[in-house]
Amino acid sequence: MDFTALKEFLTIAQTGNFTRAADQLYTTEATISRHLRKLEEEIGGALFIRSTRSIKLTALGKALLPYAEQAESLQAEIQGTIREVLHQEHTQLNMATMPVIDEYINLHELTQMFQEKNPHIEINILTAYSDISSMLLGNLCDIGMIAESHYLPDPRFERLTITRDRMIAVIPQNHPLQRKAKLLWKDFRMRNWYLCRRELRCIVSVSSCARHTISGRMYL
Repeated sequence: MDFTALKEFLTIAQTGNFTRAADQLYTTEATISRHLRKLEEEIGGALFIRSTRSIKLTALGKALLPYAEQAESLQAEIQGTIREVLHQEHTQLNMATMPVIDEYINLHELTQMFQEKNPHIEINILTAYSDISSMLLGNLCDIGMIAESHYLPDPRFERLTITRDRMIAVIPQNHPLQRKAKLLWKDFRMRNWYLCRRELRCIVSVSSCARHTISGRMYL
């Protein structure tokens, strides 16, 4: 038995008028009449005696009335329980990130897009000044935003690349490397070069140099 039809039946009985019932329920008389006919067919008899001046309940309508009232209360109780369960299932996701990650991605826009698709998940951004891997292992965060140079291969972690950064070499026109269309890390071996110090970019670059065993003088 449809809760909506029972609600409409109850409202008609309370207002004594199809028009007022439709206005109260923000629907149309035609919709209420259609639902009532279907309910009467399901029950097996008329629920109202209609005249040009009034609407009265039939014996069957009077018998159904208290059950319709109970159904309304039950529906409100069901909706309240559902809201309570959904509230309890509200999840918080802790994300640890380095202070300069915003130079690479717009965290605010990224988290906003995620929460639009997952409104039951609240994202809490933690600024990490220590080892993020330790925070992950200590259950202090669920996700860590790191630079690749800080990543240590560990089977306990799963890594997903969000963005990649490019490094640009500024070289004098008469420099031997100027003739090359693409530069590799090995091209900088045994050369003196200047690295712009921009916190994370500096860390990434120094780590990359060490990984590719680049020697020579590097000025920060």
